Amino acid sequence: MMMLKEVLLNAFPLANNSLDLVVLKKQNQTVINLSISDGKIKKYEHLSLDIEFEYSIVKWRNFDYKWVDTSRRRIANYYSPKCLVLDNGFKVVGGSTIGVWEFNSKFPTKLKWIIHDAFLTPLVKYDRNNQVIWFASLFDLPQFLSLKLLYTQKSFPEFSRSPVPFSAILTFTDHCDFDTDVTLEKQRELFRKYNIPVTKGFFLYHYSKRKNNVSWERQKDLLTKWLTDGHELCHHSLTQSIRSSKDKALDELKMIIHEGLNCVTWIDHGYQPYNFTKLNGDVAEKDKWAGILKQAGIKNLWNYLDTGTSGRGLINQLDYEAFQFKNYLRNALHLKGKRGLQFFIRSYYLYFASASSKKVYFDFVKTVKRKEFRNGLRSFAVFFRVSILFLLSLLNLLNWRSKRNRVTQWGKYAPVFFKANVQGKRFNVFQTLEVHDFNQTFSPQNIKHFIEGHGVCLAHTYFSVLDKHLDGRIFKNCDGEFMPGIIKVFERLHQQVMDEKLWIGQLKDVADYFDQFEQIYFDIDDDGNINHHVKNADSQIYFKYTD
Repeated sequence: MMMLKEVLLNAFPLANNSLDLVVLKKQNQTVINLSISDGKIKKYEHLSLDIEFEYSIVKWRNFDYKWVDTSRRRIANYYSPKCLVLDNGFKVVGGSTIGVWEFNSKFPTKLKWIIHDAFLTPLVKYDRNNQVIWFASLFDLPQFLSLKLLYTQKSFPEFSRSPVPFSAILTFTDHCDFDTDVTLEKQRELFRKYNIPVTKGFFLYHYSKRKNNVSWERQKDLLTKWLTDGHELCHHSLTQSIRSSKDKALDELKMIIHEGLNCVTWIDHGYQPYNFTKLNGDVAEKDKWAGILKQAGIKNLWNYLDTGTSGRGLINQLDYEAFQFKNYLRNALHLKGKRGLQFFIRSYYLYFASASSKKVYFDFVKTVKRKEFRNGLRSFAVFFRVSILFLLSLLNLLNWRSKRNRVTQWGKYAPVFFKANVQGKRFNVFQTLEVHDFNQTFSPQNIKHFIEGHGVCLAHTYFSVLDKHLDGRIFKNCDGEFMPGIIKVFERLHQQVMDEKLWIGQLKDVADYFDQFEQIYFDIDDDGNINHHVKNADSQIYFKYTD
């Protein structure tokens, strides 16, 4: 029975070259081969296949391991099952995990298999004014790439994202901006009591506007206790404040090699000149930067990018639809009053506004925080101008209905971990979810929703922050007194772990586990049975077969 109508290639290489597409239609599978005629590896900005079937697509296997309809856009990234059902009753299963499948409900017979795209690997850098510039991690197409579509009416294999079979996954990546001796110890005691591992950021040196900031230079003994307790320490840049000039930054970065701390995770902080996000286009500079981090053993990078901000129903990073504009509005209405308004405006400018509007917003916030309008007539004039520009930019919200279903560009494929090549050196880049309100984010309702969705949350946190506007923070004061409800939050998380419904892992362990998914592939026998394989014989990935 013929399943496939045609396959079209969309390729945008950096240079002209001949890319050959060969489609082999067999009894119960289609083999799609891509090869480069001149035998040279080429770099691609975009590479995808438009696949049209003879029949309409009527069901889709979702990220939550459930069948969903095809009434709207659907995606399946490398960490999710690639399976759909045609209206003739046959399942179509991807032979590999590479790339993402995307379905557009306007074209019911078509499937797009995206091998590489800028927003599959969304990277940002910051210009001199700390404004975001998007750029793509380029894809090195090998000389030969083979993809398969497998057709069956029998069960198919799907794999667990977690070593606790089909559980949700939570990771705490904590930014150490506000850590003190007292709050650092109180945190550690809390997590030891509930057996919760953390990826704990730290500053290497004490160079800070805050006299009591923790650093390896001054509190090595306290930070070493975190390692003893089984946590991951990760570099949160080198210092809290910026102390290096641009021309000396990379020389200072070499200190992470000399300290020999064996950290494998790096979190950008504060627009430091040696941050990944602040590298310019100079090839020699990028090469030196990548070489330093690789020599220091760094594998995982955070590059200043959040999926969104957590809230009611905003916890699962795999569920890109949850982070639509309308859901931030609903959260704001639930919070009510000043807090709700602040949450909504901040979320709008962070995730949905244009670059120019975002700059206006941050200029306004910076001016208000610094209270520069008190410094004379000239300062007040600057504040007045910035305020007028901010109010004018708010007029865009009058058209909010047209934005209600919008998601961020960098979240539309729900990337959690992805690969980036920097001067030929490969890194795992991870995208986080900003978490300020622990009570709301990890409420019983949210946790239930999260577990039922087999979700993933790489939480971007500030455990020691004392901002009085953040009711759901951990600490009430600098003495380490906990906020109301916080103990219940971690009791709740601990119980879910004990019930094997949740895996709380260090960032490095979750990243390593996700790395294995690249090694999974599937084939089909003459009787229509699909079999799974993992190239690494020692892999502990759990599979189940589903009808």
